[in-house]
Amino acid sequence: MDGRLFVAARNKNVGDLHQLLEEDPLQFHVVALVSGDTPLHIASMTGHLEFVKEMTRLMPGFACELNQDGFSPMHLAAANGYLENVRELLKIDCNLYRLKEFIEDVAIGEEIVIHLAIMNYQFEAFGIIFEKLKQLNRDTVLNSKDEQGDMVLHINDIAFNCCNVIELLLCNDFLSRAVEVNAINSSNLTSLNFLQGLPREISSGQIETMLLRAGAIHSEAISNEHGNVASLIRSFQPLG
Repeated sequence: MDGRLFVAARNKNVGDLHQLLEEDPLQFHVVALVSGDTPLHIASMTGHLEFVKEMTRLMPGFACELNQDGFSPMHLAAANGYLENVRELLKIDCNLYRLKEFIEDVAIGEEIVIHLAIMNYQFEAFGIIFEKLKQLNRDTVLNSKDEQGDMVLHINDIAFNCCNVIELLLCNDFLSRAVEVNAINSSNLTSLNFLQGLPREISSGQIETMLLRAGAIHSEAISNEHGNVASLIRSFQPLG
């Protein structure tokens, strides 16, 4: 594998890319067999749109490759806020099933693309991916959890610093039917528990109002409800 491919990607040099391919047209196929970052990973992370466009034209399959950390080029573009790169990568049809799937690809810490966008304050990137989710009718992605059991409404105080994201999740007709507002993470917290556990200068009364209107409750209420249902079921069981 020619390391000059990666130098061209880091330097955002489309001309060098073409020259290298003229020298050895099979280089991309060799890269595809080697684990780690592809030139498209590097270009997506550094934000050079023309290089990303050319790479996806020449080797669209690279858009679906995961590197050694479990990141796809989409992960890297979204986490760094390169909006045009995100839009370009969302055009890639590695067949429709794979396109749906790579939005859901998880990194080592099991963060999917929408998690990484919010964790890195890239709310516009989240909005772009959300529009693609609508097109693909993949609303269930929003309830995907990371290794801590956190979904998008649990992602530390960053999520609660952006009312627009919460409003999009809870007040949009497409999403409000899909988002599990009372999902419980591994710390036994719902989104309402989580918000109310933040310092008052961080948490937002406006967001709390939106959560309550969406039917948010505390995890304790869910536990009590389950306990009552279990008791009711036992009361109908025959004796003996």
